Amino acid sequence: MSSQMPSVMVGNKLFLDKYLGEGFASVEVLQEGLYYIVINATFNKSINYNRLPEVEEEHYLVIISLTDGPTFTHLDNEEYRFKISENFNALIVPPSILSQMKAVKDEEVLLLTIVVGRRWIEDNIIGNDENSYIRQLLNAGQPIPIVEQFNLNHRELIENLFYLRYKDKIQKLSSVIELISYLIDSISRKKGFKESLINSNDMKLILESCMIIEQNWKAFLSIKSLATQVKMGESSFKLKFKKVTGYSPYQFYLKIKMEKAKELLLNSNKSISEIGYICGYTNLSHFSRQFKKEFGVLPSVITKNRNI
Repeated sequence: MSSQMPSVMVGNKLFLDKYLGEGFASVEVLQEGLYYIVINATFNKSINYNRLPEVEEEHYLVIISLTDGPTFTHLDNEEYRFKISENFNALIVPPSILSQMKAVKDEEVLLLTIVVGRRWIEDNIIGNDENSYIRQLLNAGQPIPIVEQFNLNHRELIENLFYLRYKDKIQKLSSVIELISYLIDSISRKKGFKESLINSNDMKLILESCMIIEQNWKAFLSIKSLATQVKMGESSFKLKFKKVTGYSPYQFYLKIKMEKAKELLLNSNKSISEIGYICGYTNLSHFSRQFKKEFGVLPSVITKNRNI
């Protein structure tokens, strides 16, 4: 990074030269083959940062953006723009591919990048199964966008890592491993992603439908309505939505609704029954059952912690 951007290294932080902008990048090594980089910067001019493939390059990048912002371009000119509002703010990039990160002038860049060695992935994630779907996907040589919201717990882990709140290395390590496990689990549900015929335009349309679902979280729009709004046929829409997100449109809607319910339980003084009603449940037991299915605890556990 220092070779492409004028900067000064102080300890484990790299501070930008003033003419380029303001901000820093910091590195935290956790284990052999596992570390993470925090980038918090605003540039005075548009910049391109190139990741050049090398023979010895053996690291996956798990890039998580905390803002709408920079774009990532793959060697085949496929461009991915981080858009939190459209449920896309993470990208897994495999080793040894030419890629470029771009940020425009005055755009705030807040990136948490977890760097994972191939051997670490082999030992801790993939195992010895030569034919596993995860192995095939990670070795396919193409970026993997994560097309779903992080839940509140994972957002907190990301923010704690990014804002350097953890002092204990064990906390940092456990948080990073939990995030990696979550993302691997997420892409494992998308079996068929690598072989799918989803082009970049269809991907954008599915992301648009995710945003529509989130904006209308209080009531599920019909498949016909969603497909019509993104100008797809119903069958094609359902198939591609499942391949991209790992969920049916209705399952995705339920996840969004339960996330909204949890936010209300944590951040408002409304009762469980009031929040259940806001979420469209006239039967409190149905609401509680769906909430526990999603988060593993009843809503009352959340409100009890809220009042501590």
